[in-house]
Amino acid sequence: MLGRLSFRGIRCPSFTPCRCYRTKSKETIPKNGKTSKVETTITAGSDQHNDLPSFLEYAARQKLSPTSPVYVGTRYEYLVAFPLRQLGFTLTRTGRASDYGIDLLGHWSVPSHPSPLRVLLQCKAHAKSLSPAHIRELEGAFTGAPAGWKGEGVMGFLAATSSATKGMRDALVRSKVPMGYLQVTDEGRVLQFIWNNEATVRGLEGMGVTARYGPEVGEREVVLTWKGWSIRREEAEVVVVEKKRGAKTSAEQTSTEPKKRGRPRKLEASEAPLEKKMNKKKKVAKTPTKAKTRAPPKKVASKSRDAKASKGPKGQRKKE
Repeated sequence: MLGRLSFRGIRCPSFTPCRCYRTKSKETIPKNGKTSKVETTITAGSDQHNDLPSFLEYAARQKLSPTSPVYVGTRYEYLVAFPLRQLGFTLTRTGRASDYGIDLLGHWSVPSHPSPLRVLLQCKAHAKSLSPAHIRELEGAFTGAPAGWKGEGVMGFLAATSSATKGMRDALVRSKVPMGYLQVTDEGRVLQFIWNNEATVRGLEGMGVTARYGPEVGEREVVLTWKGWSIRREEAEVVVVEKKRGAKTSAEQTSTEPKKRGRPRKLEASEAPLEKKMNKKKKVAKTPTKAKTRAPPKKVASKSRDAKASKGPKGQRKKE
């Protein structure tokens, strides 16, 4: 008879189920031969507000000063999260104390990667340009990230109102951490989006950035591309104006038609107004054209012959 089989020392393979577009998941990670479940739930930074309109209402109730650091910082964090939805980001504000400067957590769905990438963002609502020290600060934020946002497959981005300086771009190139930089204006428009080569290798292969210009002069924003083709997503209007008495609603603000570009075309003769046609006819009737007649030339041949006969060979008269 066969003896009893011993299964000691044999580990069964563990499988990690994955599902797209979720904010709560559980990952099974082997540790010392045992399995432990790690919760990757994104906890919101506040129970009183979860987007820009709710924060503005909360600030009005609490009578927060628009110039206070809490108001400016929180408003800008929500302002960054809203337009990034057009680029495939799903973000939640998680700003708390001792969070290593992490303001937004979420996922980024891109066609270059089979599953959404985990991302963390730092938002800097500074009027002045940043320095390479902020890039090093973003590198340190990876160590303080939650359990579900550690390890490979996580990217970090720094968002600010000013464009990236040359020193910041050089610091991004030298960094061995996958991260990038975003310029988001105070009106909620993304004007700059760059990332380093490490981010390209980790999941952004074939992705690019181009600019799209609007109907108004100087109006432009960032559009992502995949292998040279622009990625079109649902349009969303960013409403940044605070609520006041008598102010229009968001539906009324987004119903404005864009201005048309180009010079106005010239009207053809068939499209000209009726008044101009009548004026032209009247002018033609008042000033009829007449053919000019020339007077016949005068006869002076007889006088010229008498004068030649009276003169000599050198123009002198003959002596009689």
